[in-house]
Order: sequence, then C-alpha cells, then structure tokens
Amino acid sequence: MERTKATAEDAHLVMELSKMMMTEPSIKAWNWFFKEFVPKKITDYVEYRRQYPIGSDGANAIAIIESYFQLSSVLIQHGLLNEDLFFDASVPVNLFWEEMKPIIYGERAEFKEPRLCENFELLYERHKKWVKSHPPKIPLVTA
Repeated sequence: MERTKATAEDAHLVMELSKMMMTEPSIKAWNWFFKEFVPKKITDYVEYRRQYPIGSDGANAIAIIESYFQLSSVLIQHGLLNEDLFFDASVPVNLFWEEMKPIIYGERAEFKEPRLCENFELLYERHKKWVKSHPPKIPLVTA
C-alpha cells in the first residue's frame, strides 16, 4: 500500500530512524564509512574481507549501515512509512548503495544468501525513481 501524503505517524517513524542513526555506534559507522571506506574505493570483495574481517570495526560499520537501509526499506515497502517523507528527510541512498554494492554482492555469494540486503537494493531502485520526479529544491551552487 503506497500513500502519497505523509502522516504524523510517518513523521514519528522518521524521527525514530534519525535517533537510530544518532547512537554512538551508528555515528562511528557513518564516520568510518566516509573517512575510511569511501576513500579506499574498495570494489573487490576479497580485498574488503581481508582488510575488514567479520567482527572488525569496519565490517561492523557496514552491517550497521546495511541495517539502517534494510529497515527503512521494509517499512516503506509495507506501507508503514511514507516514501516521499523518508527520501526527503534522509541521506541520499545512492551515496551508500553505489559504494557498498560490491560488498553486498560479495556477502551474498559468501553466505550463499541471495536475499541478503535485497531490501536495501530495492530502496536504491525506488530512490532512483524518486530523484527523477523530485528535482532539488535549491539549485546546486559551485564555488
């Protein structure tokens, strides 16, 4: 069930997701992602796993970020969270999916679980469509 108008309940869920992002472990995960992971441009899963074995801070950070997007996607897919409100209020999904895609595909292969993070991927696909129909409210200003 897709709704077009956000409700107070949707706003409450977005606030709860925001709180989830602001816990100490989540803040560490987001910081690690942008300071450590993104600059390395790791596209090879074997190399990723060598640098960040299961249980390492890096692997745990990836798991926290995956969980955030997985949960958000499930809520949207089941009609419990307004998609427009989520995408308008959240970080751009594409920034994370495009960096994490090789890792998630590698995890699917390693664990022989094709459904692993499938909701994150579906959220990315929905976000691409949403972006096309929702231009920026403020034009990009370059220095």
